[in-house]
Amino acid sequence: MSTFRRVAIGPARRQRETPMTDHSRMSTAIATARELGATVLTVDSDPHAEEFYRAMGAEVIGAGPKHAPGLPEWYLRKMRFLL
Repeated sequence: MSTFRRVAIGPARRQRETPMTDHSRMSTAIATARELGATVLTVDSDPHAEEFYRAMGAEVIGAGPKHAPGLPEWYLRKMRFLL
């Protein structure tokens, strides 16, 4: 099993990019995972990115780790792409 860890785009770079860049980056990650023989790609998604991953074809499969002290409803969404 291979794992990408902490793939994120910083705020300064995010301001210069378009939503299409995000789509292109995720499409490349999915294609690379397929080429390497993966059949599933899982993502611990920020709750604000859930709709983006759903639009790319992912489904929510559970709750990931909680990373926001003081925000009881905030937790990462564990999402899955079937490749």
